Amino acid sequence: MNNNIYINVIFLFIMFFYGNNIFAQNTADSITNNKIKQSQKESKLYLNSLKSNNFNSTKKIINNWEIKCGITEPIYRAKILFAIQNDLTLDSALFTEAINNIFKFKERYLKTRYLLNKTTYNDTLYFDYIAFEQSFDSLTTIIAKNNINKYSNKSDEYFFCELYSAHKKNDSIFYYLKDNKNSKLYNKYTNVIEKYKKETEVCLSGLVGAWIPMGKLSIIGILPQYGPLLEISKNNYILSVKVSLIGIGAEISNDFLAKRNNKLEKTNVFSAGSIGLSVGRTLFFRKNNQIYLIGGIVYTGATVFNYDKENNLPSVGANTFGYNIGLNYKHYIIDNFFLGVSTKYNFVDYSRSGVIDLTGNTISIQVMIGASISSKYRKLKVLEYL
Repeated sequence: MNNNIYINVIFLFIMFFYGNNIFAQNTADSITNNKIKQSQKESKLYLNSLKSNNFNSTKKIINNWEIKCGITEPIYRAKILFAIQNDLTLDSALFTEAINNIFKFKERYLKTRYLLNKTTYNDTLYFDYIAFEQSFDSLTTIIAKNNINKYSNKSDEYFFCELYSAHKKNDSIFYYLKDNKNSKLYNKYTNVIEKYKKETEVCLSGLVGAWIPMGKLSIIGILPQYGPLLEISKNNYILSVKVSLIGIGAEISNDFLAKRNNKLEKTNVFSAGSIGLSVGRTLFFRKNNQIYLIGGIVYTGATVFNYDKENNLPSVGANTFGYNIGLNYKHYIIDNFFLGVSTKYNFVDYSRSGVIDLTGNTISIQVMIGASISSKYRKLKVLEYL
């Protein structure tokens, strides 16, 4: 009896939770669809009024549209073009959210998959409640083109006409802001850049390459080295954790001496694993290229004897701590993905283990391929900083 009560309670809870989620989703969809309908209506009224140069009517339509839908990118565009069409001085309040809306327009123009406020309604793709490449986009482009020659090419009005008319290729539109320090938008632009530069970035990559021993250790020969690398960066400083496997499955051509049960024996076994913690500093980061200095500590455990089942002899390892310094290079190839090269000089001394008497440092040269998990890089690239 009690079990049936528990089952019924659990069933009712699941049905309530599932039903509540469906209700919430349906409510959200309903709100979005209503805003699309309102935006369609208000945008048509706005365009008709703007074409007929009806100043008071256009201003009222924009205000009503904003009250119903909030300050979306199309409404921001409508405000800018209204001021330009009527030779009004751009309101300083319009510059507060300028970069954000320019950013959104650019992503809309490029039809990027990163658009957050896109939705499909009646088989049509919308962003900020306005359909892509239909009447609003087409007519605002024409209005911007018709007014661009009224202004100096160093003015903010010219910039907005250039942006909205696609007179200049929109994937390089932010170059104007970088070169025009007299623009009201310049400070807004640099502030946004600094904000994104300070964001935390997380990168995950895989490395593969060569481990090159020197000194007496060179008897072991060059071995393959591979493993994952996790990097967390903020304000140009980098913290990284690297795991490496060295010589796994590789054959050592030369014998060397190592201790097992306090006796020296010849062996041709050397396979190692290491984990390192490093800190670094970005030296250069422009045009999709990043160069950074890195250094830290590393713990390495190397197997020099495998378990000998026939003679019941144990496996033996040579473990040691060391430190390293290196230089890494990354080239971002598409979106957040990158290719690069990692080089490190490792200061190690396996003789400290008392198992092998081989001293000598090593060099690691590895190719890296990975991706930035965060959106920091993409934002800076879209803003033409990189």
